[in-house]
Amino acid sequence: KNLPYLAGKKITLSFTPATQADLDLINSYLPKPHADGTPIQPSELPSSLPGYLIHLKAELRVDGQIVGQGGVFTLGQELTSTMALNAPGSGWSEGEPNHPIAGEYQAIGLDMQGISASQLAALKTRMEQTKARLEQFQQNPNDLSPIQNLTKEDLSGDLLYAGILGYFASVDGSDQLTARAGKQVVSYRLPSYGVFMAAAQPHYWFGIVRNVSFPGVVMDVDRITIHTEAKDADNQKRIAYIRQIGSAASAFEHVVPERLFADPSKPITDPSQPQGVSAVKALAIAAAQGQKIYTLNDRNQAYHQTIVAGLNTDADTKQEIGNALYAGKEVTVHQADINANGWTGMGYILLDPDTGAGAYKISGGANGGWTTLLASAAVGLISLVVGLTKIYVALWLFYVLAAIVVALVIAAAIDGWDFKSYGNALDVISLSAVLPILGYFGIAGVIAGILILVVTTYLKLFAAVVRDEGMVYA
Repeated sequence: KNLPYLAGKKITLSFTPATQADLDLINSYLPKPHADGTPIQPSELPSSLPGYLIHLKAELRVDGQIVGQGGVFTLGQELTSTMALNAPGSGWSEGEPNHPIAGEYQAIGLDMQGISASQLAALKTRMEQTKARLEQFQQNPNDLSPIQNLTKEDLSGDLLYAGILGYFASVDGSDQLTARAGKQVVSYRLPSYGVFMAAAQPHYWFGIVRNVSFPGVVMDVDRITIHTEAKDADNQKRIAYIRQIGSAASAFEHVVPERLFADPSKPITDPSQPQGVSAVKALAIAAAQGQKIYTLNDRNQAYHQTIVAGLNTDADTKQEIGNALYAGKEVTVHQADINANGWTGMGYILLDPDTGAGAYKISGGANGGWTTLLASAAVGLISLVVGLTKIYVALWLFYVLAAIVVALVIAAAIDGWDFKSYGNALDVISLSAVLPILGYFGIAGVIAGILILVVTTYLKLFAAVVRDEGMVYA
């Protein structure tokens, strides 16, 4: 499909049980409704599912309609995918290869030349309607009519889509405010794309996927590009601007998921709040721990080999850093892996010193990162039931989402609900709709926007992971 057709549409990649037997097997692991009508608790959900026993097929949807499906995959099987854009005159421009896991639920967001307020408003309206239907059912569980037509696209699809749109809208607004405040450059968004997903994590036994858990949500922004020029043609001002907004965009990869899933009844600093890690957050945590922060470039080449060899991280990360240095890139990295609430890895930045374009990355348990949630034990069992195979399918899915347990399609039964996540998603959408507009109201708007951004992007030393894989500015 071409970009004009896809612009403004929700694109999702999800998986569904391949056969009725697979669906029945998944249902057998789900807790049964309580006889007294009390809600099922996240602690009752299985922490994982037996990957080697469950088979799935993939579904690609555009605005909820299936446009491609097929394949038979084992739950937890690692796949390979690449997203690319084809531009007249320059041909295909591919992002880095990705390795989705069978069982994940991905919402793909496109940012053509900014996220429009009408697009965000339409998504907000749709989610408000879904929330109202769930609340209506909660008030009268004997009346199933409000939820009978709800699908995974209405629940997990819209919630994840809100995350990636919220990210792009926040970055677009921040970029505009930065350009207007500095008054030195003009900048325009070029076609960009990224993914916000419920991640699946396979656990192997002698090379076989024995169990699959669902540890949290992942932000994977493969391409975010701009066209920028300095007003006085000073290339150093252009480079400085691109480096500045690159760091801010990295921060939004942990800020947006944290805000989306935060419990509004608790202080944002409460340790039970969902927490995230991006490249800049990982570097900040390492600095706070007393680690050395290295900036490696052509001025200190004599030390590159010794420093890279001494990094306490995995071999793949060392090799990527070494390759970047060999290619003339500037690398910012800390001494050793950090452990942030169960996530272990390293944050690092690979920059082109001639343009300011860069990749803001995290390593560790995932090739990028995910947002770890305290309800991650519940995340695991959420998945895999297609449609409303049981009357409460949509409800269970929503409960899991509210607990940060999104993953696939859900099918289960539950009578009590917590609607915090949907409320937070609506708040993120509302904020995102405001940010791009504020820059057009002169200095007062810029100041207001900056204040909003400072509050929403304040770097709390949280612990969650947001995949930052190959985020490139050019």
